[in-house]
Amino acid sequence: MLGKKPKSSQIKLIKNSQEIAIFIPNLGVWDTTAIFVASCAISWNSVVMVIPLILLAREDLTNLIVVLSFSFFWIIGLILIYFVLLIRFRKTYFKINQENISLTYELFGFRWQKPKPAPRNEINKLEFRPKYYAKNTGGNYRKCGAKLIIYAGTKQYQFSSFVTEITVDTGIKQYQNSTSLITELELQWLAVELSRWLGLPLDTVKLALNTGQKNSYQGGKPHSSKIKLNKHPQAISIFIPPYKANKSLFSEMSSAIYVNSFTLLMTLSFCLRPWPEKLLVLFTLTFWNVGLLMSYQVLFPLFGTTYLVINQNTISLNQELFGFHIQRLKPTPKDHIDQLEFIPEHDYEDSDGDHKKNKAKLIIYLGRKECELTEIASEIELKWLAEELGQWLNIPVINHFNSP
Repeated sequence: MLGKKPKSSQIKLIKNSQEIAIFIPNLGVWDTTAIFVASCAISWNSVVMVIPLILLAREDLTNLIVVLSFSFFWIIGLILIYFVLLIRFRKTYFKINQENISLTYELFGFRWQKPKPAPRNEINKLEFRPKYYAKNTGGNYRKCGAKLIIYAGTKQYQFSSFVTEITVDTGIKQYQNSTSLITELELQWLAVELSRWLGLPLDTVKLALNTGQKNSYQGGKPHSSKIKLNKHPQAISIFIPPYKANKSLFSEMSSAIYVNSFTLLMTLSFCLRPWPEKLLVLFTLTFWNVGLLMSYQVLFPLFGTTYLVINQNTISLNQELFGFHIQRLKPTPKDHIDQLEFIPEHDYEDSDGDHKKNKAKLIIYLGRKECELTEIASEIELKWLAEELGQWLNIPVINHFNSP
């Protein structure tokens, strides 16, 4: 296991003969997950706040009883806001000194410890679990993030690479976006540092992983592929053109039209209502988010292009749709590239228990950032690109599935 700090890491590690301390900063404000969750929180709380105001304006005693019953929904709204703030702005402090071990969280000046501090001499085990995809009895896969666990008596002090995942299931397609507070490579580095400082052997859970050394794709570029790959010692570039529509895309298009039409009518109806009922228009934010996401996922494969460039200094990912340029990944130092992961097409089970498929993915990890190629319809093209990128970057292609 590597014990080197990733170059992109913002984690601070301080150690001497008396103590070892780890500080994990917060995620900050801006990314897709934060925007989606925040809009859901605003939508929910706007309804919870506006409906009681409307009822109270009618000056009916029975309405007052209904307003009081809304206290339950207010609590849910406050919990949702707390969830958003906790993910984005929580700071983590971990320390082991000569007396005890402690894990402290901080949010806007408020601090709490979970679990409570334990005597240092009770530390008896240090365990690292890599990321993997667990297969259940139904043959579906579930993502499990990497973990670092310090056992002290009956208490467990845990760090996980997987914080939360936002899933939008339209019934036809599933959209996912995950947020990581700490990466798997950072956990590996911290595990090795703690093991050395404590003088405690590191117990690593062994999993069957494909690391690109076996069963790698050797077929070269598929004959039907329109993707353009240019590579030389100084740079590698990938150009992904639009691809033809298929039955799945037409189904997604009809769903996008339905959702956006419904949302537009609902928005107009709220705008035409008297004050303060107009505020209910905030309720439509979540629906607009989902509708616009669905529209983008339909239009981009038909009309959009993607351009990935990696040179000796930086990596960048740009897209273009109808003349509008979208910078998916701003130029980032090339040495921030930590891992290259290929995820094959696999089954998953949605909230209704229905069995569906997730398309194959190719993900380039740059610390907390993820550069994901999802615009490619063919799994064999992704395998080919994964192999080419792995060879040029001189890093193995990781496959966390037990079968390629």
